[in-house]
Amino acid sequence: MRSDLIDVAPDVADAPLEIRVHGIGDHGNWSELGSPTIVVDGQRRGADTAVPPLVPDHELRLVNWARTSRGCAGFLWYVALPYTLVNAAGYMSPPDDLAPTARRRARPEVVVTGLLLTLLTFVWGQALLETIATRTVFYWSDSPQAGPWIAVALGLALVAGMVWRHGTTDSEATSLVLWLNVLVVAGATCVAGLARPSHWEATSSWVPGFLITWGPTSSFGDATTGPDQTAAHLVSSGQLVQYVDPVVGVSVVCLALVVLIGAVSVTRGLVAAAKGRPSTQEFAAGVSLVCSVVLMLTVASALRLFTDNLMRYLGSHLPGLGDPGESGGFEPRALLPALDNDYSDRDDFLINLVPLLGLTALFSFTLAFVVANLIPGGAGRVRWAGDKSELTKRIAKAQWHRRLVLRLPATLGLAVVLATFFWYLMSVGVRQLTLRGSETSWSLCLLTVQVLSLVAIFMVATGWSMYRVRTSVGMVADVLGFWPVANHPFAGASYRDRIVPGIITEIELAGSRPTVLVGHSQGSVLCAWAVHEVRTKARFQKLGPRLTLITCGSPLESLYRVVFPAYFPAAFYTEIATTTPWLNFWRDTDPIATPLPLPETYADSPSGNIQIADPDPDITCPKLAEQILVHSDYWIAPKQIAGVRLLLAQAESPPLVEAVAQRPSRNHNPGVATS
Repeated sequence: MRSDLIDVAPDVADAPLEIRVHGIGDHGNWSELGSPTIVVDGQRRGADTAVPPLVPDHELRLVNWARTSRGCAGFLWYVALPYTLVNAAGYMSPPDDLAPTARRRARPEVVVTGLLLTLLTFVWGQALLETIATRTVFYWSDSPQAGPWIAVALGLALVAGMVWRHGTTDSEATSLVLWLNVLVVAGATCVAGLARPSHWEATSSWVPGFLITWGPTSSFGDATTGPDQTAAHLVSSGQLVQYVDPVVGVSVVCLALVVLIGAVSVTRGLVAAAKGRPSTQEFAAGVSLVCSVVLMLTVASALRLFTDNLMRYLGSHLPGLGDPGESGGFEPRALLPALDNDYSDRDDFLINLVPLLGLTALFSFTLAFVVANLIPGGAGRVRWAGDKSELTKRIAKAQWHRRLVLRLPATLGLAVVLATFFWYLMSVGVRQLTLRGSETSWSLCLLTVQVLSLVAIFMVATGWSMYRVRTSVGMVADVLGFWPVANHPFAGASYRDRIVPGIITEIELAGSRPTVLVGHSQGSVLCAWAVHEVRTKARFQKLGPRLTLITCGSPLESLYRVVFPAYFPAAFYTEIATTTPWLNFWRDTDPIATPLPLPETYADSPSGNIQIADPDPDITCPKLAEQILVHSDYWIAPKQIAGVRLLLAQAESPPLVEAVAQRPSRNHNPGVATS
């Protein structure tokens, strides 16, 4: 942030200042002002007339951090989502005695999962490139060295990308994590380039049938030469043999390993829950690690299938793209199996059915989450008492969404166990349909996969310009992007280390001015983290005690302390609240906002939790007063406006300085609940 561009005039050196920080999603520069007051409602097709929100009498600054990282990377940030999931899982540590800002050792299961993702990136990247080369490079040259050279180029590109990312991003990853991933890529490149696994003949009986594909030998002849060119004849004459499918083989092994890793995390969570210790972070870590690999396999397989179909279509319409014939350009390949319809069996095409893993996993977890919330201890069903007006139904639905979030510590573990069981049953069912079912069931599975691949490519190609897609994925990305890159070099860049210093710069520029820092949703996490850094780094005397904090719609307690307890322990609140007056506003219809474990009020310095009614009868806009606001428009809530004025007034008065100075040390705080 260019602090030299801002100059505080002498006549406002002691004037009160309010700094607002918005939450997740796409936000314009004025979104922190709140919704305007509609004076003329044009209904569906008419024109609305609105009065802008009231701007406070004191100075107001709006901090906009939308797209600070994803805006620079574009859609590549979303491509990095599997790696970012692994990176976030590394921060889902159990409570410990370290400081919230302390660096912790990388968890072994997280590092291993990251290495699996790196291996899958190489394998599926090579399969994708060989799919393209089958009708281009391999058609022009059937040299056995063509595939290995592609593997070398891909390996060098991945290694260069990792080293570059490690050096140019604000990475907290150790050199060990980086070089382990580089070693995996180097090893995979050597195996693919020197051994060409797609040409390994399956001569051992222990190799499962689904890992074997039929492929041509060097003696394979043109189907038009000879009286008998059936598959049986080609096998008996030695023109067709069984090869190992390295792409499916590596994918199955990686999936089995990550499921085992997830089972270890879930087991740790069940043991912790039985002992009354925090356990949600273990369940969340297991889910994140398994999801990262499943997401990688689903998207990579769908992308390769779409590319294969596209190349086939272009090959029949564009010059220069040839038909590789029945041998399928197999000789130059390093990893991609033959995949020829004329002589392949059903189980030879499992490489194209991998997206069904993602579909069944999503359906299994959704079903398990519903079941876990219907039993006692879960969120239950949407329920309302009294009248059944539309407003009452909306309130009941919003409160049900809130219960879904707040009951996660009680439901997530059961949901994970049930989802694993459901996923196993569905996987067995899909296997029966694809390998042993009728032609109709086989065709239906292929059609499902084709549709999924089209949807995946459509999302990649147009998702950045589709508002709903961009917003939904962007919200998830903003939560994951809070954590600095530490567990995989390809994880999406964090915005925290850019935004928190910017907020601290604003605080420093305010100097001794009475200042209230207001953060909404994810902005409340950023503000609390910034104040914590200010108050715990011997900078309190320099900045003065006139800094106050307001959080609204905050997920600090409902999500961050539950999923990342090591970084948001009780001491995190204590170290802030014993030096900084802190008001927290929440609604019982807001799915993520809760009261925070703030201490009792000290002297004349207000601290605590304030609930805002929803609908809010005090709001000035008649249209907004008649509807529930849930998670939005805290900025214009009369109670919060009054809270801002109260804190600024208290910050201007000398008694506040004395009250803060006399507060107990951060090691003693009777008003804060302990972990």
